[in-house]
Amino acid sequence: MAGLTCAHELADRGYGSVLIDKAPFLGGHAVKLVCKATSVCQNCGACLVAEAIRETQKLNLINKILSARIERLLKDGSYFEALVVQEPLRILPDQCNACGQCFRVCPVPGAICLSPLICTPYIIRDVCSRHLGNACSACADVCPRSAVQLSASESELLVKSQAVVIATGFTPFNPAQKPRLGYGRITGVLTALELEELLRNEQFDWTPNGHPITRVAFIQCVGSRDSHLGRNYCSQVCCAYALRMARLLRAKQPGLDITVFYMDIQNFERDFEARLREAENEVNLCRAIPSEARPGIEGRVELLYHNNLGSNVWDSFDLVVLSIGMSPPDSIPALDFVVRNADGFFEVAEDDSVFVVGASGGPKSITESIRQAAAAAERVAFHLERVG
Repeated sequence: MAGLTCAHELADRGYGSVLIDKAPFLGGHAVKLVCKATSVCQNCGACLVAEAIRETQKLNLINKILSARIERLLKDGSYFEALVVQEPLRILPDQCNACGQCFRVCPVPGAICLSPLICTPYIIRDVCSRHLGNACSACADVCPRSAVQLSASESELLVKSQAVVIATGFTPFNPAQKPRLGYGRITGVLTALELEELLRNEQFDWTPNGHPITRVAFIQCVGSRDSHLGRNYCSQVCCAYALRMARLLRAKQPGLDITVFYMDIQNFERDFEARLREAENEVNLCRAIPSEARPGIEGRVELLYHNNLGSNVWDSFDLVVLSIGMSPPDSIPALDFVVRNADGFFEVAEDDSVFVVGASGGPKSITESIRQAAAAAERVAFHLERVG
């Protein structure tokens, strides 16, 4: 969202930009989020992502290079030159009419995915049967517009610019680093981001193992405020998305019993106190963090935690949702010249032509990223005007 916002603001000022994204679609992690509205808007910001992508698609001043990586970034005088390597667009978006036939005939589940919001198909190379050495061309054979190009190869592009905006976002914490919570080992344990995607795609199973989900637990601060993992910072967004998600689940299934295990509740909007009171009427807030998960009977998950009576207790849930924190962005060798802070996020560079926006500089919500990126765009425009 930060990169989209910055590019849009610059376009409004008459400046062109190039959006380079490693994903085959725009929007980053934010585009995977489900709207949390119940009977009223919950101010989650998910709808702002769709709006930003639609607006970006309309602007000729914004060039988009998707499924790409920066191999080299050099500065020569007042200009940067980036060597960009783009993976082949095996399904050409300009020719594809999103009919879905390739998606339906593909013999390998997960090899063809639909981009969020826009729903155009793209091929996952590491899953595609053809690229694993098999003689498969089912998607190309069925395409009525010859949009599938399975023999396409990588291409290199040189991109010149007078400023670089780092908007690489964050890396979701991998909960496998906390094995006692059972992620990847116990059925019924998933991350909040995974739950978001399932609900957005209407793929959430309310009756796994043949039993309806009646009890749900959210565990906060998984990968945040944890000095043992070197992440002794608050990710800021987890309390907001857990409480909003809990209320959304209750709206979909009014009988759900939901418990949120937490350390502290992070203030997340101007009418926070009112929102918290509303949530307390629908959700059990338990000030404790479970230390262990184990398989229970009938596919349930049992959690061990220290209750307010001073006792260790095991409690049983149908679903356990891990509120994973924001980790620093992955290493990008071409950006190694940009300093990182003690937590591993990018710092504002000394070079006055390099700018850091959004969660790449530290945990931020969607709305916070938008505000910060809009302010950064003004500084970028000032720099561009100064260098001519």
